[in-house]
Amino acid sequence: SEGGLFLMNSRTLSPFDVQSSDLEYPDLGEVKNVLEDGFRVKEFNFTELAKEAGSARMVGIVMLGALSSIKDINIDEQAFLTVIEEEFSEEKADKNIEAFKLGRDYF
Repeated sequence: SEGGLFLMNSRTLSPFDVQSSDLEYPDLGEVKNVLEDGFRVKEFNFTELAKEAGSARMVGIVMLGALSSIKDINIDEQAFLTVIEEEFSEEKADKNIEAFKLGRDYF
């Protein structure tokens, strides 16, 4: 919604069809400028936090952790943790919880 928060990873990952053709991925600065017309934009290299948690592939869960720390979101942290524990095996849940908390603690 207007004035809402948009979390933006400063590390771009071009889709396969862009990587394998002459298509161009939009400039990150241009994307941010367009978004700032209607949103509060928080840009950060979430991929680096994901790497700290063990894998760049965990970027989504890191961003979810960051999003969960925003006061406008009225969802208790434990609700997120419970879903992570239910959806992943014990080993993967532990790593995903670590990634979630890194994102949450950053913001």
